[in-house]
Amino acid sequence: MKWNLPQKICLSLSLLFSLLLLFSSCTTSKYIYNPSTKIAPAKLQKDLALTRAILEKRHPVLYKYVSKDSLDMFYNSTLAGITDSLTEFEFRRKLAWFISKIKSGHTSVRPSKNYTRYAALHDNKRFPLALKVWQDSLVVLYNFNKKDSLLLRGTIITSINGKTPKYLTDSVFQFLSSDGNAINFKYQMLSKNFSVFYSLAFPFTDFYRFGYLDSLGSEKFITLPAYQSIRDTTLKNEKKIVPPKVRKLPAKERRQLYLVSKRTLSIDSSSNTAYLRVSSFSGGRLRPFFRKSFKAISNQNIKNLVVDVRDNTGGKVSLSILLAKYLSKKPFHFADTVATATHTFKYGKYLHPKYVYDFATIFTSRKKKDGLYHFRYLEKHLFIPRKNWAFNGNIFIIQDGFTFSAGSLFVSKLKGQSNVQVIGEESGGGHEGTSAIYLPEIILPNSKLRIVLPVFRIVENSDQAATQKGILPDIEVQPSSHAIRDGVDLKIKKVKELINATLSDKN
Repeated sequence: MKWNLPQKICLSLSLLFSLLLLFSSCTTSKYIYNPSTKIAPAKLQKDLALTRAILEKRHPVLYKYVSKDSLDMFYNSTLAGITDSLTEFEFRRKLAWFISKIKSGHTSVRPSKNYTRYAALHDNKRFPLALKVWQDSLVVLYNFNKKDSLLLRGTIITSINGKTPKYLTDSVFQFLSSDGNAINFKYQMLSKNFSVFYSLAFPFTDFYRFGYLDSLGSEKFITLPAYQSIRDTTLKNEKKIVPPKVRKLPAKERRQLYLVSKRTLSIDSSSNTAYLRVSSFSGGRLRPFFRKSFKAISNQNIKNLVVDVRDNTGGKVSLSILLAKYLSKKPFHFADTVATATHTFKYGKYLHPKYVYDFATIFTSRKKKDGLYHFRYLEKHLFIPRKNWAFNGNIFIIQDGFTFSAGSLFVSKLKGQSNVQVIGEESGGGHEGTSAIYLPEIILPNSKLRIVLPVFRIVENSDQAATQKGILPDIEVQPSSHAIRDGVDLKIKKVKELINATLSDKN
């Protein structure tokens, strides 16, 4: 989640950043990256110690959900486990386990850039199924083994290598970060990339034994090989890898597809309903899109508006506020508290981009009596609802576990308003707020792992009770294996029922 800085500040930061780039040097790796390369334990221990030092100095809510004594215990446990050389991936598992204990959704561990580039070129063996995960359920979304006709979309998985769904999810969740106990975010993360996150908790195998329910509801078992789409390559012939040729779309068509991936508007005149999907608050030319969309909705006198922010993991705060201004009935503040613990350049050399967010923090926040540095504009500014093209009809907001950061902050601004109903699942973003605004990366010097570091703590309403959960919907709609199999969108189906009920009442 990011904030659009005022123009003068942006210009100043751009100049400073340019100067920093001018006087800094960068080197290009001259060796071929090998993920099997081991890193000495002393170097890994230094990376871990540096991680803790930076977090203690700069993390805005390090001890909000976990006590210092507990986090020290988790740290010592992680440190004690580094007794031998480890690969980057092995160290990433240990670091992710430690970081997850902070319970900060924006604080997560990413692979090094070299690892990411390597993975893009090498299609190594991986888990053979894409799975939808929620509560104690595992359901097949896609089977990469096209020769298998049993585990089709919608099939319920009862076990993997003898382990129950609950055991599997509980194990994997030990490596995933979320805001407090907003557990639905972890379910959504696991559903988006089961193969990667499963491998954090369980060792790789060449074969996987699945328990599943057949069409009659009887439990059966099948063994599938790990999936690999192309023949593995060695480091020696890495330069010979030629990606498959794909027809390059014209630039105009590519731009259009990009915009559609970010946002769409459709209007159903028969039900007097507009459907507005916003999958991100970054990119997509959202300002003119919002203006044109609400103008069209107003001109057609639409009475029902569906705002779909599923999979909206955030982006620019200013854009989430802008959308809320088209829908809110009254002026609103962004949050009661937007504060950071320190103004400092300490450890700045380990952050990317170097020093930029430090300068931004100094420009945008001031120290108060509580000893914290507050982003006063976001705390004090009263945002006024739009007069032109504002929508005053029935609003149905659809959210899920990936409604996070600026996405969940948008929902919180509207939830409880008399003409708003929130439909779906618990959001990924915390009910009380989150930690974000600026999100530099810590790049560890030895492993080159990247850790996302939020700068500001956000408390939306200091008077509301702390639940440590995400935003709960007014009407809960959970996934189902039958809906996945049949391609039915249960949340949209529920919204249509609510709109039809409204139309029936009027008649």
